[in-house]
Amino acid sequence: MIANTQALTKAMFMIAFRIAVIVILAIQAAACERDEHLLLDNDKVIDINEGVAISNVPNMNDPDLNLVRYEEFLKYLASSSRYIMVTQEEFESAWSPDKVIVSLRHDVDRHLNGAMKIAYREHRYGIRSTFYILHTAEYYGSTSKGHFERNNRVLDFLKKIQDAYGHEVSFHNDLVTLQLVYDIDPRPFLKGELSWLRDNGIRIAGSVAITAPHQMTEASDFLVQGQSQAKASGEEIILPQPISEGIKIIKDKRENYALTYDGDYLVTDYNFSDVKIMPDGRRWHMALEDFDKIPAGKKVIILIHPHFWD
Repeated sequence: MIANTQALTKAMFMIAFRIAVIVILAIQAAACERDEHLLLDNDKVIDINEGVAISNVPNMNDPDLNLVRYEEFLKYLASSSRYIMVTQEEFESAWSPDKVIVSLRHDVDRHLNGAMKIAYREHRYGIRSTFYILHTAEYYGSTSKGHFERNNRVLDFLKKIQDAYGHEVSFHNDLVTLQLVYDIDPRPFLKGELSWLRDNGIRIAGSVAITAPHQMTEASDFLVQGQSQAKASGEEIILPQPISEGIKIIKDKRENYALTYDGDYLVTDYNFSDVKIMPDGRRWHMALEDFDKIPAGKKVIILIHPHFWD
């Protein structure tokens, strides 16, 4: 009788012990999941390389255009089964009869740090996009009359965007300004920069041009449009329509630079951009659209300038 009682007590103890272990493991697993989430949400810096890190904290200067709102949109895209997210290079060949094809395009006109914050957040949600890097921006280098000096450190940022986060890096063309303001022949410049980027592992397939008019303040003051005035066939890299007569713009074919597409001429059903100013004076942002109403089978490009959002 005593032996049976001892055996029963031992069996009950083992059952209770196993239940306790299971409960402890479940609590630890839940804690790990919470900790991982908290660590992700509180990742205050982005490590660019071993010696360089930038702040990952969003600037909240605008109630509509900020990275918190942008991340809410990314979460919406990632959680919906309606969308297929592609890069600009993939856009023309992408098609689905029952999904909406979406490509996020980023023209990095000013601050590369803001682009890094966007690239990080898109990567969190498994979204790949395209970043057009501007060669006349201060982050890329220093341009003066007849002279250009590259900032080699930009490579570390571009590799982080491309290799760590899986995005596409493309070329933001300001070659008309290069020729007319800085007296630099755009053809050898473009060949040299594309070779340098590609030799260092940055896979450049496409290009878009600065589309806003530039005010030139040289002796013969005039306005000139960028590549946005090029023929829709996309055969020319530089084919603007100068406002002033007698200005010869250097032209060349895209194929001479192994560029396979022009982002300004990708055929799309819906084209949204944060450069658009609404009738009430506000800048366009995603909350102004009902993306659920876009029919399946359609294709969408959304242009986001990082400096407006951070």
